[in-house]
Order: sequence, then C-alpha cells, then structure tokens
Amino acid sequence: MKQECVDRGVIIESCFPESSAARFFRERLGFEVSLDALNKLVNALKAGKMPQELGKITERETYVINNLKEVKRLLDKVYRRIPVEVVPKRCEVRDARDLVVAYEEVLNAGLRLLPLYNPFTFFLNSLRLTPKPYLRLMYGEKLFDGDGAALMEKYGVKIGLRIAPGLGKELDEELGLYGHEKDTVGDLVIHVINELYGIYGGDEYKAYLNRYQVYDILKDAGVPARSLYDNMITVTIRDGVAQISYRTTRDNYSYDFVSYFDFVEKFSPILFLGLAEPDSYSVTIRLTI
Repeated sequence: MKQECVDRGVIIESCFPESSAARFFRERLGFEVSLDALNKLVNALKAGKMPQELGKITERETYVINNLKEVKRLLDKVYRRIPVEVVPKRCEVRDARDLVVAYEEVLNAGLRLLPLYNPFTFFLNSLRLTPKPYLRLMYGEKLFDGDGAALMEKYGVKIGLRIAPGLGKELDEELGLYGHEKDTVGDLVIHVINELYGIYGGDEYKAYLNRYQVYDILKDAGVPARSLYDNMITVTIRDGVAQISYRTTRDNYSYDFVSYFDFVEKFSPILFLGLAEPDSYSVTIRLTI
C-alpha cells in the first residue's frame, strides 16, 4: 500500500501498486479485505486505537484459481485411468508467505507440463490431429502396430481416424488425420495443456510457436501468418480437397483450394505440433490463446 494513502487516511483502489502483495492475493488467489474495512483499520490506527473488529478476508473466484481447479479435475480423471499410483504432494500453509511459495511451486510444476519443456506431453500433443503418413515418418510403424498400440492403450492413450479426406475407405484409413479419441487419457492431457496455457498467457504459447518456426512454415505454405486478423486458420476437407480460409482484416476473407495431398505436404509439421482442433470435416489452427 502506498504510504501517501496511509498518511491521508483514504484507501482506494489506486493505493495498491501493480506488484503489491494485496493485488497478488486478490487477483491471483482470490483473497481480499474490503476497502471499507481497510479504511476503518488505517484511521483507527492513526488515532492510536485498535478497531474492535478487523475486516474479514473474503474469497472470490479468479481465472487462475478456476483454471487450476479444472487442471486438478482433469488430472484426477487421468490418474484414475492409468495403472500407476500417483501420490500428490501436499503443501503446509501456515501464513501468507507459505501460500505464495505453494502457489509458485504449483505454477512451476504446471510449466514443466507444457510441450515446450516436456517430451511426454509433446508426444501426446503431436497426436492431437496429424496425418497418419507424417506420424509414421516421425515415430515409425510401432505407433500403429499391435504391440505399440496395445502399450499406449494400457495407459489410456488411443488414437483413431478423426477426419477422413474423402478418398475412399482404404485411402482414408492410410492417409487420414489421426488423433486422440474423445475422453481418453491423451484427450484429457490435451485439455490440461489448454488450461495451462490459459494460466500462463500468450507469451508461453508464442514461445512454443517461435521455437518451432511456425510462422515461417505457414509463410512457406502460402499463409501470411503474421498478418492474420484473428490469428486463426480454418481448413475444411471434403472429397480429397482442402479449403484453407483466413482473414487478413475484419472483412477480408481469403480462400485457397488445394488437393489433400498438397495440404498434407505443407501443413503436416504444423499439425504435428498440436496446433489444430478437429471437427467433423474441418481443422482450426490457432496462433494465439
């Protein structure tokens, strides 16, 4: 709290600097004391008295806490489905400093789960939606043979054909877009990753894009990735043709039509990074959180 506010005896919102502990506890952890209670406390102390009642600490929801709760809910579902016992670490909180330390530990643990820093979550992220030929190229046949698929399924990771290019049953199965089946462990981990990006913000997501030169790959594919209006690319796939659409201004839509084979050749590295959200016939590639 700014000293000038204490001297004046008037506590308002601007009395708390952006980096203050009060803002941290309120905006991040959801704990706060009302301004009325703080004004009573400050003015009572200025008069040399201790108020009979101190303001109660109230709790409110924050986006960080809500995201962390959702991460815990998803991880609990994951732990129930894998044949490994996971014992969560418990933090003893005795005062405000312990709470800050526990919060930092949780955030650091979450950061280590992001694909940029974790080979296992990178692997699961790469199985979000990727052409089968590219998965074969990167991981070999073991990903799809009986033993490899059985081992993954033992741990709740099961992939299947998510988007068929419309080339006929046999070619669709050989060349289609494969990804996690819904509500499997792999699918749940993808949701965990999304929630974590929501906590850490766009900087971590952009670091991931820059690390793997996503903007350059898209530029080579004919998409002006750095100039997109909404940082989003939509690809609709039917009958062996991919329609690639995006906006460079609010009202300027661009549509490109390429064969599915050209799409696979140019966009496989992007899909392999887990940037695409699947729908029935379409793919949405997001360059921002």
